[in-house]
Amino acid sequence: MYKERIEPSSIFLALACSANIGSALTLIGNPQNMLIGQGLNLPFAHYMFFVLLPVGLSLLTLWGLVCLLYRKKWDKHLSLPQNVELPFHAWQTVKGITILSGVMLLFLFSPLPRDYIALGAAAILLTSRTMASHKALNLVDWQLIILFIGLFIINGAFAKVGGLDAIERGLHYVGISLHHPSWLFWCTATLSNMVSNVPATMLLLPLAKTHMAGPILALSSTFCRKSTRRWKYC
Repeated sequence: MYKERIEPSSIFLALACSANIGSALTLIGNPQNMLIGQGLNLPFAHYMFFVLLPVGLSLLTLWGLVCLLYRKKWDKHLSLPQNVELPFHAWQTVKGITILSGVMLLFLFSPLPRDYIALGAAAILLTSRTMASHKALNLVDWQLIILFIGLFIINGAFAKVGGLDAIERGLHYVGISLHHPSWLFWCTATLSNMVSNVPATMLLLPLAKTHMAGPILALSSTFCRKSTRRWKYC
């Protein structure tokens, strides 16, 4: 990036946005997709086939926008940073790629439950002669896991006291039906930008009951999450 004298912010913006858009391609790409896939029991391959076109078009659009916005900023005189040599662990790399490939193949073509496949892969990765298990477990973001546990508790309590039923009645009163794909898309997009995409998905998932609800929830919550914040640096 520095040797080619390319504006660094364009690379970072493209990386952040493409990672966000690409995460919608699979049911394991982000937390809300995992919730949607598990809650609606969506087939892994069927979901990928359904969202392949919108995800691909969104990535092409992103590429075009980045090229357009930074068309006069590619050539800049930048100071070269010191080269940092990162160690390459061949065995760990091969093991990771092999297990990831096996997991994806099982997700796509196996009738086994996805949670069992993921747990089995994690167990294999934790079996290592070179890294102690406690060191691997220290790399887990436990704070994030506690946050999600808290979200499940709050969402469950909200549903138990009738909050979801009240929301559904209120939306129906003003003529909004979450059974309609367009209303579901815009409600999810709006709520995702207000309270974040994972809580929005957890809140709307029990109300989404049509066969297209899963892909629509996944695409709208992923693509629309803080979209204005991402582009304010352009």
